[in-house]
Amino acid sequence: MTYFPVKSMTAYARAKKQFAFGAITVELQSVNRRFLEISCYLPRNFYPLEPSLRKAISQKVGRGMVTLSVKFEQDPSTTVSIRPNLALAKGLKDAWSQIADTIGFSGEIDLNLLASQKELLVNEEKSEDLVGASATLQEVLQEACLSFVEMKVGEGKALQLDILSRLDAIEEIEKKINELAPKVAQMYRMKLQERLEQVLPGCVQEDERILKEIALFADKLDITEELVRLRSHFEKMRHLLTEPLKEQAQVIGKKLEFFLQELTREFNTIGSKASDQQILHLVVEAKAETEKIREQAHNIE
Repeated sequence: MTYFPVKSMTAYARAKKQFAFGAITVELQSVNRRFLEISCYLPRNFYPLEPSLRKAISQKVGRGMVTLSVKFEQDPSTTVSIRPNLALAKGLKDAWSQIADTIGFSGEIDLNLLASQKELLVNEEKSEDLVGASATLQEVLQEACLSFVEMKVGEGKALQLDILSRLDAIEEIEKKINELAPKVAQMYRMKLQERLEQVLPGCVQEDERILKEIALFADKLDITEELVRLRSHFEKMRHLLTEPLKEQAQVIGKKLEFFLQELTREFNTIGSKASDQQILHLVVEAKAETEKIREQAHNIE
């Protein structure tokens, strides 16, 4: 069975390649996002390639905001074919002539009036030039993606180690709470009996209904179920971080965030039930570590 490592959402990569008509440079960078967002900045001639470039990136990245920047440096020795857009030029001249007739201008129409029009001169690339540039761009993007994913994996290993160490700390806290829990329940039962004995002297030990109510009330403070669920969450989180399957590789961060919500909920319940200062102090420590893991989980793809 093939396993995939934890990956960070933050990364950067750059690749460049020369070809017959110049050089193409590709830059990839990403930051945290809940879902996958891809922004592309391409030279005008490469606009038709944007869908295929987006697809190539989405096959490598699960989530995060990815920015793709492409630069094309044309070889100075390459012959450039420029042709005038005569239809546009004629239309512009006719329009200016109309304006001149309307306002009574008798001078000649200056060619500078047309110079500001961007589409007046058209750069005609040969089809073979575009095919070569497109193939080169795809190659450079694949090279950049390899470095990009490699950096994601490297950053992901650091995140994985940090999270696992904090998970170890939370598990140690849970063990301490588990050791204190029976003693706290017994101590609470004894204190409740003592207080009732002060109010109803001699009746507590003799009345079975009072003893039953004391036992039921003490059971409501029992945190065994919460501790069992915590241990289950620990196991699933550790498995998710150390043995992510291929089909899980792009949802590790989302699943981890879910388990962290569950940890917080269980510790909140323990804190509301516990009447012992030691347990409350341990709950605060555990929640602090959980929040630190949550901050790191926001960086996981």
